Amino acid sequence: MTALIPHIGIASVCLAALAFLLGAIIERGAQLQTHLQRAVAAGALPSGLVLVYGAIDPTVLVQVPGLNIPILCGGLSLLYMSLKAATQKSS
Repeated sequence: MTALIPHIGIASVCLAALAFLLGAIIERGAQLQTHLQRAVAAGALPSGLVLVYGAIDPTVLVQVPGLNIPILCGGLSLLYMSLKAATQKSS
């Protein structure tokens, strides 16, 4: 896995471009926002995999530049879910 770390950025760009192009070809009538959402989600896959692997081997995280936003999104998601569950009224 550590040998793939330098290629995370390239993989993200390739996946995003591929998702955008395939979506534009398959769903020609869809709005631009739909294609961009799909591209952003596909481009985030490599970073997501690195974050999951980083939970097992934290030394990997310091080797990957640009993980600030994915880490922030993970933290915000965890905070949101925790606050929502903590403030939810029981039925």
